Amino acid sequence: MIGQKIRIYPTNKQKEQLEKMFEFSRHAYNAMLKEWKQEYSNYKAGISKSCPSGRKIRDWYKQHKEDCYKYMSNMIIETVSEHLEDAYKRLFNKTARYPQEKKRKF
Repeated sequence: MIGQKIRIYPTNKQKEQLEKMFEFSRHAYNAMLKEWKQEYSNYKAGISKSCPSGRKIRDWYKQHKEDCYKYMSNMIIETVSEHLEDAYKRLFNKTARYPQEKKRKF
């Protein structure tokens, strides 16, 4: 497979929008991860009968989305939910470690 590097030169307004999107993505991932951990611990303890799923966590997050992220695209939520679900599948298949929270990098 051959890779290709592409360099972009965003304007200041585009940089701000990209930073907001990355921050929203990180926030959504961490919030969904926290909810997934709670759902999974309830499932393991026998409190809940249904195992957590990406769809369930995604719908929960859409209901609890904060006002400051009200106008962000739901496509970000879909993508983050898929990534988190894949992380848990790899965990259950014993090919990866437990998913960690995303930290802000500068």
